[in-house]
Amino acid sequence: MKKGKIGLMPVVTWEIPPVNDLHKMTLGGGLTTDKEFLEWNYFDKMNNTAIFSLYLKSIKKIERETGKIVDVSKYQGISPLGVIEHVIEGHPLVLE
Repeated sequence: MKKGKIGLMPVVTWEIPPVNDLHKMTLGGGLTTDKEFLEWNYFDKMNNTAIFSLYLKSIKKIERETGKIVDVSKYQGISPLGVIEHVIEGHPLVLE
């Protein structure tokens, strides 16, 4: 179980590769060498990056479908999973 404080912090938005590519780039010549193991903190960071990528794709999907710019400041929380869940389940976000 993780310990410590959780807070909202600014992030850098970048073109995140698909999850499998992200893992291959990290494990296959990025942070490790052949047959070397990766520490869990790096794997957690890769998973968090993948979740953030899905969040960004979800916001873009909502914007395409509604023709409106999403004010993401209204959807800040502990996790971007709430927005992703809305998109997957087909529930509209309140954009007003």
